[in-house]
Amino acid sequence: PPVRKAVDAGIPVLIIDSGLAPEGQQLMVKYVATDNYNGGRLAAQHLIRVLRDARKPAAKIVLLRYQVGSESTEQREKGFEDEVNKVIEEQKKAGQPTITWLSNDKYAGATQDSAVKEASPLLNNLRAKGVDGIFAPNESSASGVLAALRSLQMNKKVLLIGFDSSAPLVDALREGDVEALIVQDPYRMSYLGMWTLVHHLEGYNVAPNGDKVQGTGENVITRANLDAVSTRQLFEPDLQAQRTIETPPYAKK
Repeated sequence: PPVRKAVDAGIPVLIIDSGLAPEGQQLMVKYVATDNYNGGRLAAQHLIRVLRDARKPAAKIVLLRYQVGSESTEQREKGFEDEVNKVIEEQKKAGQPTITWLSNDKYAGATQDSAVKEASPLLNNLRAKGVDGIFAPNESSASGVLAALRSLQMNKKVLLIGFDSSAPLVDALREGDVEALIVQDPYRMSYLGMWTLVHHLEGYNVAPNGDKVQGTGENVITRANLDAVSTRQLFEPDLQAQRTIETPPYAKK
């Protein structure tokens, strides 16, 4: 593998965004990325909270997965699923009506078109059961679900939580066709990645206590905070350039 070849040649490797398999993690200097599992948990927490506020504590929900083998989206899906299942268990223990999974084993595929083709019949078949919310774990799957909801005239009736953003998804959020987007912080990710690598080369211990993971934050974006400066800093280059990124207090080796 390329990472092994680089390390064997004496070149330190820092990984940004997409992780390595477990056997490769010991080779890297640091892994700087979004906590995708936590992002999935945040998606579930927001969806459940909004549905409870709408007096739907025993909501009927759908998880449309991305595709097998995508480590980052699988972590998002697991975080979402674990959080929902935790709430279901709490409801059972309290003797309350529970959230129902209408579907959590279907895959959108790699493109927006494949997501539309999968989501349209799925949502249409589940329409009579009363779908309350759906989570799509990346930009293409969220865009496909959005298109399917609009085509079926189920937009604004089914709450869509997407992960990542695009101009059309942000517009749909503003229009109310998307309930929320879980957004990464690529500027902070790249800044901390380069900062950490430079400090490693300068002799700092960038993995104290063997901790080789640096999280870069997960953000829940809704209509309420869409125009906030803290949100716009995630997207707008002019505002990104004004940011001050907090850095870890690493010590010299």
